[in-house]
Amino acid sequence: MDSLPDWIASLPEAWTSGLSPEVFSVAHLSYQSPGRFYHGWDHAVSCIEKLRTIPCEDGRVVFLSLLFHDAIYVAGRKDNESRSADLAVSTLRQHSNVPDAQLSFVREIILATAHHVAAASASRDLKVALDIDMSILGSAPAEYARYASDVAKEYCPSVTSAQKFAAGRIAFLKQVLAQSRIFHLPETVEKWELPARMNIAREIEGMRELQGWFWRLITMLLTRKGELP
Repeated sequence: MDSLPDWIASLPEAWTSGLSPEVFSVAHLSYQSPGRFYHGWDHAVSCIEKLRTIPCEDGRVVFLSLLFHDAIYVAGRKDNESRSADLAVSTLRQHSNVPDAQLSFVREIILATAHHVAAASASRDLKVALDIDMSILGSAPAEYARYASDVAKEYCPSVTSAQKFAAGRIAFLKQVLAQSRIFHLPETVEKWELPARMNIAREIEGMRELQGWFWRLITMLLTRKGELP
């Protein structure tokens, strides 16, 4: 990526209108916290670059949601999204002219990234943000493999053992595959759905080969309970 100022200058004016430089400083700094291998600044930038190619109704809201969606990230915690949403709203209230209604929508989108599920009646902008955040699943096999490896590094050994992580990861991935659709929009389904399913199936098979019979049993139990890594 180019320098931060150059990247900011390259963004559409409609996205950055009314934002003080402090918005970007706070967001960028937040992604520098330790323990990140995948959920770092590069991930946020990658999401925003994809946003350039997908039409939405309020580009600034979706942009800000993606900018802050992983601002707070500690592997294994259940409140990363709520804390990221709080940081986004507090920062934007102090350093932008974004109105309260749009701030509420930014919060809603960031909170929705906890589960990546949107009702059929949900707004297009919410679906755009969720599909972009999950787009790594539909990436080229080598890029997907790096992503899977980096997520594992975030959890092992600082949060859990490799075997326990694999059991939880398989349970999570099987739940993703069980969905009728991983992505929400016709264009993202067409682009990423099939590659995502192939990538996920390949990852599951690779982890199963490394598991003994005991941890395969644990994986089955976690899948039934719906527990995630």
